[in-house]
Amino acid sequence: MYNVEGYTQSQDQKDESKASPDIDPIEPFDKPNLTPELSRENPDLYKNRLLDTLKDSSTSGIRAVHAAGIDMKALTLYSDRYTSRAYANGRVDLGTEPMDEQVRHRILFNADEFDPNKEVAYRFLHEACHTLYEEVLQTSEGKALEDTVRLHRHYLDDERGLTALASLTHYSGNTYRRYKEDGTELLTMYYYGGPEYVAAYANYLCDPDYEDDRRAKGITTLTTEQAYEFVETVARAAEKALLHSQALRAQGSTNET
Repeated sequence: MYNVEGYTQSQDQKDESKASPDIDPIEPFDKPNLTPELSRENPDLYKNRLLDTLKDSSTSGIRAVHAAGIDMKALTLYSDRYTSRAYANGRVDLGTEPMDEQVRHRILFNADEFDPNKEVAYRFLHEACHTLYEEVLQTSEGKALEDTVRLHRHYLDDERGLTALASLTHYSGNTYRRYKEDGTELLTMYYYGGPEYVAAYANYLCDPDYEDDRRAKGITTLTTEQAYEFVETVARAAEKALLHSQALRAQGSTNET
């Protein structure tokens, strides 16, 4: 099956990608779980644990959150739901309830590897990636990713595409929104699990043994050649998004002074 070569990170690269000059998660002594109860009773501790979990469980999630300019002080926690929303000004509404089990296994690739803490950290990262995706569309790498997303989710038959998330009935009747969710989720996968995670997903997309599973989840099938190009396109867009959005944040700070 499809295998990506040349996509290995050195330990120095991984350590660097987890670092952030502005976001420094505080290490709680007892490391409480990311529960809805904690989000209600101690939102500041919850936010610290959220960043700490993202730092430990992802390859470059903290860097992505920083690049997107997410305002942790303005992060609003909702303990009665799992749905979340991102806004253009760096604000995020995060649902802290665990996802419905059926939805969880439908939209998360290798869902069994996500414990409840990692799940909510991943969902938070996805919301941050909305900003990164919108901004990277200003670049050739971002436009290439958008072209790939559109190629594999036809507007006349938009119920199948590159991600199960964008194929949920919640997005029915809004093909453009599905394109955005596809692109955002692919960036999320890259920042969470790195190129290896995206390559494993590409294997899944082109493995005939998973055809029925893909069909049930609204996921398209790729050829082996398309799968290779898919990983290359996602990786280039994801790396460009970090640099591009960081530059935009820096320029904005300069203009304010």
